[in-house]
Amino acid sequence: MATRDDGSFAGRHDDQVKSLTTQISFLEEEVAVLRRRLTDSPRQSRLLEERLGEAETRLSTVNRQNERMADTLREARDQIVALKEEVDRLTKPPSGFGIFLNGSEDGAADVFTGGRKMRVNVSPTVDADELRPGQEVVLNESLTVVIAQGYETVGEIVMLKEVLESGDRALVISHADEERVARLAEPLRNSTLRAGDLAAS
Repeated sequence: MATRDDGSFAGRHDDQVKSLTTQISFLEEEVAVLRRRLTDSPRQSRLLEERLGEAETRLSTVNRQNERMADTLREARDQIVALKEEVDRLTKPPSGFGIFLNGSEDGAADVFTGGRKMRVNVSPTVDADELRPGQEVVLNESLTVVIAQGYETVGEIVMLKEVLESGDRALVISHADEERVARLAEPLRNSTLRAGDLAAS
């Protein structure tokens, strides 16, 4: 009887030993795996740090490229604007010149241009009240006064014969001894003029 109990106990003991041996093997394998992970972890950490460093370098390079591209685009835009202004300036119709004679109550101006007297409009950018007789003005393609300039400094030399009663006109003699009536520019109206004075007409 004792022998059978001893055999049963030995069998249970062997089963327990096998179970424990299996558990020990499993734990040893798990410990080995954990050790490998611990060994690999610094390497993986270094790899991740290297990849992170590479990514930061690429990001910095891309940012520099973006800044350069933004600068290039700004320069190109400025050049396009400058070229457009130049094209607009070059394609603008030619302007004519005239001599301001006098203003009118409706804000228009009488000018002498192209050998004829004309009544033209005055641009809002030009102060019509500041225009003076004899002053040169610039006319756009619509024959509107757009710029007020100074007084003409060149022309035919004539000799003054006399200032007429109105005070704004004078009888002059041209180089061919031809007499004609000329309008006096504003500065000459306020000057002392004598017969025989020379002036450009």
